[in-house]
Amino acid sequence: MTLTIDSLYKSYGKTQAISDVSATIDKGITALIGPNGAGKSTLIGMITGNIKPDKGEILLHNEGHILRVRDKAYRSELGYMPQYPGMYPNFSIISFMRYIGCLKQTDKKSADDEALRLLARVGLDDSLNKKIYALSGGMRQRLALAAALIGDPGIIILDEPTAGLDPNQRVAVRTLVSEIALNRTVIIATHIVSDIEHTADTIMVLRSGKLIRHSAPQKLISEVNGRVWLLPCQKDKIEEWRSRFPVVSISGGESDGQAVLRILSDHQPSEASVRTKPTLEDASIELFGANI
Repeated sequence: MTLTIDSLYKSYGKTQAISDVSATIDKGITALIGPNGAGKSTLIGMITGNIKPDKGEILLHNEGHILRVRDKAYRSELGYMPQYPGMYPNFSIISFMRYIGCLKQTDKKSADDEALRLLARVGLDDSLNKKIYALSGGMRQRLALAAALIGDPGIIILDEPTAGLDPNQRVAVRTLVSEIALNRTVIIATHIVSDIEHTADTIMVLRSGKLIRHSAPQKLISEVNGRVWLLPCQKDKIEEWRSRFPVVSISGGESDGQAVLRILSDHQPSEASVRTKPTLEDASIELFGANI
């Protein structure tokens, strides 16, 4: 199953949200990253059919058939987890899953069996009758993910799937998403680049509505090879270094009053600094600054 995005444009008044974006997305995990206002939400809205492009089209190639966004068969292949999922607060977890199954025209017995199986996969099978209004943010995220998987869709779109999750839950969701992507097309929009560094097959990088990169994570990381440094300094000198170099992160030093800065630089910033292995977060800071 392959999704083809062909010359998409979308503007809101004088603001060009998406400009001439084309891409081919195959099975596996494709991550969508970019700073706020880059066009990620607009692109997702067009893929899901919630936003109509001004120009261009989206095609799904499935076993010799070509499906368009407006086709019922296209929508049946789509599972979507929005960043802020709308849920009826007085529904229980199991009732909400049954409701989504009904919307996807799954028969009651199959819907119940699938709901229980999916809730077990996201760790909610011990809270079936808990009301949605009583759920934590992390539990709502996991419920939204389970709901997106109902009907065994061929394309899963996840908007910030690990937002609000604790570290253990984030690992569990990343593992589940990796399993799902073995035989599906999964698109993840996220600000947490560490979540997709070791799981994404490809990364689409949006900036100002344009697709500026579409490549494997390691290719993006290679763009900052040899340019990432660990720099020990006194804490009262941090702002001075920040004014001179992009700072990826700040951590505590070996003694009080000392810090270690992770910075990007074409040359050794000081004799005390040492090169370190780059990460996808380093590459994102290079592309966007600290605005992602």
